[in-house]
Amino acid sequence: MAYIETTIYVQTKSGTEYELDVYVEACVTEGGADRYGSDDPSWVDVEDVRVTSPTTGRNVGRHILESLTATQLAAIDSALIEAHQTHW
Repeated sequence: MAYIETTIYVQTKSGTEYELDVYVEACVTEGGADRYGSDDPSWVDVEDVRVTSPTTGRNVGRHILESLTATQLAAIDSALIEAHQTHW
C-alpha cells in the first residue's frame, strides 16, 4: 500500500477551477527485471486507488475524479510509485 498527500486541480462544468487537497492511497505492485528470479521486463501496477478528503476522511465525489486529466492521473500514479519505492 502506498500513500501520498497531494493537491489536485479540478474544473467544474461551468469552467470554475479550484484546488483540492486530498489523500491518495493505492496498492502498488512491482515485478519482472530479476525480481524473484524473473526474466520478464520490469513492470509496476497501481490498483485500487482511493482518494479521500483530509477534512472529512470520506471518498471524494465521482465527478471530481472524472474531471481529472490524464496528465493529473499519471502524476498521481508516479507519486504513488515513488512513495512505494521509497518505503520499501
